[in-house]
Order: sequence, then C-alpha cells, then structure tokens
Amino acid sequence: MQLVLATRNKDKIKEMKNILEDLPITILTFEDFLNFPEVEETGRTLEENAILKAKMIAQFTGYPALADEHAPMMIIIKSC
Repeated sequence: MQLVLATRNKDKIKEMKNILEDLPITILTFEDFLNFPEVEETGRTLEENAILKAKMIAQFTGYPALADEHAPMMIIIKSC
C-alpha cells in the first residue's frame, strides 16, 4: 500500500514517518510528485483543514492521503 503525506512541512513529514515506520506501507511525499498543490487552509477548525488537505491531495495523486494538523489528530482520505 502507498500513502501520501498531505504536507510540504519537512518536520511534519519526519514526525509522521516515525509514527508510521512499523506499518507495511510505502510513504510518498510532495517530492514524489510534480506540481504538488499547496492547499489553502480555509477550514474553521484544525480538523476541517486536515480534511481539506487530505481530500485535495488524494484527488491530485490518486492515492490515499494522510493530513496532520495536530499530532493527536490525523485524517486519512482514500483516493477518489
């Protein structure tokens, strides 16, 4: 299984990779895609922003996407 991290923040990428390292998945990041979109955070809450990011990146890449707005809250959206 492949999973895209829906962030350009290298510190968040490192943190999420550490959390997921024991799972049998391939982690993809913005560096694996041309024109990886910058997602505007227009949600009213951290959860809404995480959902926006995960949805947009899943649609863009065709892979499930993981967004992290705060360490305890991670949102995974399957590709559409």
